[in-house]
Amino acid sequence: MPKRISAEKDMQILADVGLGMLNKDVAVKYNVSPSYVSKLSLGKKVPDIHIPKPVEFSIQNINVHKATLDEIQRIIDENQVLASEDEYIKILKDRIKNALIDAKLYIEVLKKFKGE
Repeated sequence: MPKRISAEKDMQILADVGLGMLNKDVAVKYNVSPSYVSKLSLGKKVPDIHIPKPVEFSIQNINVHKATLDEIQRIIDENQVLASEDEYIKILKDRIKNALIDAKLYIEVLKKFKGE
């Protein structure tokens, strides 16, 4: 009975083929047949790779991946993000100003598309 070739080995084979190695050289390197390498590189054989779907949270109609939240929390924990009240006020004013500029830009673009 032939042995099963792992998905990791398939990916290594594809990487070597992608780097320009000949199928027969790749076959010798990984102890598989040249026809197997050919089928893999032509897409006739697809590696059996399971990629889990990321966990999502819906926060106020914003989809956020759990990994993103974890990374943000890690950055905050490592850097001890603290700011004074004046800094928060300055940041909020800048964001409001940028939001107003964006809104004005969107309105002008919309008028152009409508022909006004």
